[in-house]
Amino acid sequence: MSKYNKREIIHGIANFDKELYKYLDTTYRAKVVWHVIKNSGTREDGEELYNDVIFEIYLNIEHGRYSADGTGTFEGYLMTIIRGRWIDRLRKRKLNFEELEAANEQIPSDNEAEATAEAFKNQRIIAI
Repeated sequence: MSKYNKREIIHGIANFDKELYKYLDTTYRAKVVWHVIKNSGTREDGEELYNDVIFEIYLNIEHGRYSADGTGTFEGYLMTIIRGRWIDRLRKRKLNFEELEAANEQIPSDNEAEATAEAFKNQRIIAI
């Protein structure tokens, strides 16, 4: 059973209640980090994601996009956002990795580089 109900959690987040934030950290941070680690991330990725999502939830509360009136639990809401944001980050990493691979394919091999340098040197000699 949760120490706080959904309404108290939302109120505490909106009002920067230090005790509530400690509760959230001890209750949910490890779950988020574990989720990220088991899905191709690191502890640092999980820590960063947790902080980003808690801030996102704060903004959602402030802008009326999340309230205690809706159905579901706070943990369900938190983990839904965590999963979505982690998938977004993995997709972005994949795109960055694919761009890096494409760029590496354009780098000439040592033999190609030597041949190009030799051809350039021969062109300079002919031009002189």
